[in-house]
Amino acid sequence: MHNIRKLFLLLAPILLLAVPAAAQQSGLISGVVVAVTDEDGQPESDVTVHVGDKPIGDTNDDGTVTIGLNEIDEGERVTVRIRQGDETSVHIDKEGENHCDDDEADEAEGEEDDDACVVVGYQDWKRGYFNIRLGDDPWFGYDDGNDNGMTDMGDDDRGGMDDDGEGGGFGIEIGLGYNFDFEYGGFTVRGFAEEPIDALPLDFEVGFEFMPATEFNSILTFMLDTSYGCNVTEDIELYGAAGLRVIRWSFDSGAFSSSTSETGFALRGGARYPVGPVDLFGEVGISFAYGSNLPEVRGGARYQF
Repeated sequence: MHNIRKLFLLLAPILLLAVPAAAQQSGLISGVVVAVTDEDGQPESDVTVHVGDKPIGDTNDDGTVTIGLNEIDEGERVTVRIRQGDETSVHIDKEGENHCDDDEADEAEGEEDDDACVVVGYQDWKRGYFNIRLGDDPWFGYDDGNDNGMTDMGDDDRGGMDDDGEGGGFGIEIGLGYNFDFEYGGFTVRGFAEEPIDALPLDFEVGFEFMPATEFNSILTFMLDTSYGCNVTEDIELYGAAGLRVIRWSFDSGAFSSSTSETGFALRGGARYPVGPVDLFGEVGISFAYGSNLPEVRGGARYQF
């Protein structure tokens, strides 16, 4: 025990020097680094960065300013906006907020279009680099500093932006499911648009499920849902959804055929986890149709374009 204590006393100064050095080398230990460049990729200094309703500071000669991680709850979704013009600034707001448009510069008479606030990306608040490029084609990317490369528009979570800068990430889900009331398995395809309306943190989904019930029977279900998700860890996202169902039951024996349709309502919820370029998901749901409750489970993969 005495030897161990002596060894610890010898190593302690080395550890005290090594830990700050490692933190300084990563550049991320203190929080979020906002790195701003011009359209040619050159560092842009003296750009004021706002978090919520307060300015944090101006970018240095290397185009960066560091923000404490405690400025926003870790894992909370933020929207990144820029105001380009004579007084270029970066605004980082919590989901559903927009202090950029509330800025006094918006109230100035004769404001030019170039001074308007533009959404450049979405990201869950966590340690790393928020890379922002100014210019006619503004751009946002996130880098966790671990040599994993850059993620455009924060779409490693639920990011993305359409051509108008107003949200929108599009993709497809493919899954296999089982309906416990029908006692049949099915194949599901859903297309989705993530946050197509900037003011509403909802995804819109449309798709179908096909169940080849028996040799003569088949069930085709059309889905129209809205869903909401939130990250409970850096990788795991929980979500819930609700929407309409149109269920068409068909019978065709060759000599005789018939079909019936039923309209109903559905609820479902599940979890997603990123694996490579896709998010794997598993969910449970229940549909209310045919005067009955139709519980089911489903699992598959989700890919964003």
